[in-house]
Amino acid sequence: MPILPLVMIPLAFGLVAFFYFFNKKRMAAAEANNANARAGELAQRMGLEVVQGDPMTNLMFARALNTTVGGEMPEVHVRLEGAPGGRFTEVEYYERVKVDHGLTSNTITSWLTAHVAVQVRSPFPAFEVVLKDPKYFASELKPKLSAPPTPFGDPALDGFLVLKTADPRMAPVITEPLRGVIGWGWVHIHGEGDKLMFHCTKMTATYVGIADQIQFILDAMAKNIEQAAAAHGAA
Repeated sequence: MPILPLVMIPLAFGLVAFFYFFNKKRMAAAEANNANARAGELAQRMGLEVVQGDPMTNLMFARALNTTVGGEMPEVHVRLEGAPGGRFTEVEYYERVKVDHGLTSNTITSWLTAHVAVQVRSPFPAFEVVLKDPKYFASELKPKLSAPPTPFGDPALDGFLVLKTADPRMAPVITEPLRGVIGWGWVHIHGEGDKLMFHCTKMTATYVGIADQIQFILDAMAKNIEQAAAAHGAA
């Protein structure tokens, strides 16, 4: 075998390892600067408890810090639960990536669950809120409802979000809290049954790292829905 390839092979592996560990170091520094996204700190701010997983897991950097040089990611599962103000709330992040190396190609299998859920203590019509233009994340959007689009009647929201519901009366009920997501790069809120859920995808899983901000918006929506239901029942 020529000498050059013999030299280049270890050099290539060395460069891969160098950039891998250099990037890990950068990610570790970024994690430290965003310690507020650690599970334990989020739980404290949200009035929840870490019921599964390591409280030190940073939900914004979990993938970056746990992915190996071969592209695998061991199981990371964190769940926060509680009932602040009597309203059950849950944050869950589960991710794992497995790589099966073949002779000519690799097979990658991934698992992901990432969401924030808040209880609604009154019945309400199902609805879904997504970005009007999800840009890079359009291929990842998995709609939960087949309901028709309904305008909010608010130019700012109608220019940024799409509401789907069979009951147009939901629009004014949830309009005000949703102003808080204007400008976000990802929004997927699904309300049905007795809960509101903010769903994340593979490319947007880092949004679980701002679960406290998401909780604030979902909680405000839940309160408005309950107040509207009470007013409707009293009418």
